[in-house]
Amino acid sequence: MADLRISELAALASADLATGDFLAVADVSASESKKITVTGFIDKAITLISDATIPNAKILFTANTLSGDALENGTVSGAKLSANSVAGTRLANNSTCQLVATLPASGSYVGQLALNTNSDDAYIWDGSQWVEFKAAGSVNEIIGSSAGVVNVVVTQVGDSVTISTTLDDTTEASQFLAGPTSGGGATTYRTIEGDDLPTATTTTKGAVVVNGNGLTLSGNTIAINNSVEAEAADYHVVRYNANGLVTAGRLIDSTDVPVATTDATGAVRPGTGLEVDVAGVLNHSNVITGGSGTKVTFDAQGHVTASEELAATDIPDLSADKITTGQFSTERIGNAAITGPNLAGGSVTKIGGSGDTGGVVVFPAPDYSGQYFYDSLNGDLYLWDGNAWQPITITAGEIVFAGTYSASDNTVATVTTAGTAAGLTVGSALPAAADTNNRYYVIVNDTGTGTSPAPAVSLQAPDMLLSDGTAWTLIDVSNTIVAQQADNISITSISGMSATDVQEALEELYDEKADKAGDTFTGDITLDGADLIYDTGSFNTTVTATTATAARTITYPDASGTVLLAGNASIVNADISASAAIGYSKLASLTSGQIIVGSSGNVPTATAVTGDVTISNAGVTSIAAGAIVNADINATAAIAFSKLAALNSGNILVGNSSNAAASVPMTGDVTISNAGVTTVVSGTTSTAGKVQLSTATNSTSTTLAATPSAVKSAYDLAAAALPKAGGTMTGEVVLDEIKETVYTLGVSGTISLDPANGSIQTSVLTGAPTFTDSLESGQTVVLMLENGASYSVTWPTITWVTSNGNVAPTLTAKDTLVLWKIATTLYGAYVGSYV
Repeated sequence: MADLRISELAALASADLATGDFLAVADVSASESKKITVTGFIDKAITLISDATIPNAKILFTANTLSGDALENGTVSGAKLSANSVAGTRLANNSTCQLVATLPASGSYVGQLALNTNSDDAYIWDGSQWVEFKAAGSVNEIIGSSAGVVNVVVTQVGDSVTISTTLDDTTEASQFLAGPTSGGGATTYRTIEGDDLPTATTTTKGAVVVNGNGLTLSGNTIAINNSVEAEAADYHVVRYNANGLVTAGRLIDSTDVPVATTDATGAVRPGTGLEVDVAGVLNHSNVITGGSGTKVTFDAQGHVTASEELAATDIPDLSADKITTGQFSTERIGNAAITGPNLAGGSVTKIGGSGDTGGVVVFPAPDYSGQYFYDSLNGDLYLWDGNAWQPITITAGEIVFAGTYSASDNTVATVTTAGTAAGLTVGSALPAAADTNNRYYVIVNDTGTGTSPAPAVSLQAPDMLLSDGTAWTLIDVSNTIVAQQADNISITSISGMSATDVQEALEELYDEKADKAGDTFTGDITLDGADLIYDTGSFNTTVTATTATAARTITYPDASGTVLLAGNASIVNADISASAAIGYSKLASLTSGQIIVGSSGNVPTATAVTGDVTISNAGVTSIAAGAIVNADINATAAIAFSKLAALNSGNILVGNSSNAAASVPMTGDVTISNAGVTTVVSGTTSTAGKVQLSTATNSTSTTLAATPSAVKSAYDLAAAALPKAGGTMTGEVVLDEIKETVYTLGVSGTISLDPANGSIQTSVLTGAPTFTDSLESGQTVVLMLENGASYSVTWPTITWVTSNGNVAPTLTAKDTLVLWKIATTLYGAYVGSYV
């Protein structure tokens, strides 16, 4: 293969990369290009990646891909674990509670549990010792008692307690534990008395007294107080006393049963036609062999005595209207019995026509062979031969309609079934006259000049062309019709017309019609359809009216112009009156504090005012802090000193190390008063060890004297001084007064708690804040917060110091809190609320 640049090589799809494919590599050590397999390149290249260079986003962490051995011991802190993220299945055995036969010397952490498997005693490690504990509400001691009748004995073996009870012996027979027979009192042994038992009622069990009324007490047994001879074989009529006890009885006889009547049930005896056998069974006295018959005889009691078949004389004559179902066979219909009035319409000949404008005949389903079908549109007659409708041809000299003829292009326009049989074809010229089309004719349907074989003369509708077998002959019907005068043709007036002939009707119609090209209507126009369609050529415009639920009126103004539709953005400036005074509420919503500014596309756009100047929704403008620079001030502004920031008495403006003007007092060998008077500090006039300084007012030099020891002392003092910008004091510092900076925080959103802004910070919330931690170890911030109860406050990670433990405070309308940091832990304390 010829040498190619890499960009000229055919591309290899990533999906087609295989293990054995090669990559080109420049071997620097050998100063030549070599090949290496894809897998070999990746295996070694991964080991050559520089440490800490692969971003986390480029690593795909999927389930079960990072083993525990890959983590360095002690690298996962508690803060890196999500709340409730460690499942029970991830805890090691004995991690929360050690199961031991002997308690270990110490626990793994404060709060670890231990269970002695020998004694089942539970312990908890408090940091210094194992403390045995018991469940809340547990019973620690059970004490028995032998006082009273019931004796309770408690026996304990280890952690198991056995409770047993015994009762004292009675002093005599038939005693039981009971209280006094009347009133309350101690429970003792005594015998049962009548008053111990409740009296029985009709719904409650209890004690009763046997006092007669059919019952008697025989020793300790209740018995029925009655004696009568027993009867186990027959059923008797019995006599009983007032207690319902049977006192006597006898066999039942017929006089014991009441006689049945038409109104009451009772005893009966067999009459005529009935008999009773020795077993008391009631039967009919009539006997006949079972069977069936269409004609029967019966006796005075209604019993069937005999049966036989019906005879013809048994059936009476019936009128025809009694026959409502079934069919009569042809044998039941007499010859010449069905007359013309009895035939249904279409029973002999069905009538139909073409189903479309192409002249295609729709044939009906036949009812029987020999039935006729008449095509009323084409005038053709057909006969059903049992398989198909056969045309009945005319053989007695009549002419046959074959179709229509277009004179404008000299072709056959339409054909009938007969015309098709005669050889006429739609779209083709007339066939030459021949015997096959003799007596066939076509009707001209438009204007034109005929072309052979049609007559080469002027033709127009409704002329007829008739074939005589040798030529097509013109039958000039159009001139005959044209010659006819419309006023000679009478009509029947309709729809209120007064005309009596065609001519008058046309004139009357012309006077009353609406011109298609446009006209004037003097009355209301009612459209019964829902749509009004304007035909504009390529596309139509449809005006649709929704069904109204009440009378509606649409009024057009006395003005010219275009009617606008909902959503049509075609209103231009000229369409709006100069005095329209459009209300601001008609404009689109404008975000609070924004103004309308022309965009880069010259479109009015709602825009927030940003940059050096801002504006509120009340129209108040504000210049941003630090926005005004030197170039913004006129050279002749002559800004009054009163417009400058306050300058401490006796201080001067000096450029500091940041090249910014700073207010500082003049110190050192020369001082200055607030009147501008400078003073050389006493003791600086010695000529020994002179220090030469340049004055600020001229180029001359002023020499100030100081001894070498004084200069060294001043140097030592400067080295030991605490810089104004801050520093670290290692010894004791006594200050008469400290003034801390008070800083106003933001009122919502993300708010940084940074001591660099001041150690006392305030905020009057107007929205939900999210405080962030910017404190360093050893720094403190006093936070005075208002409206904390009105918004959801999000704190950074804070260890709260309260009497209830690490619990965030419940904020009120005005609260004071103190935040401080030790190492990396931020602590917080709630001081209290204030008015």
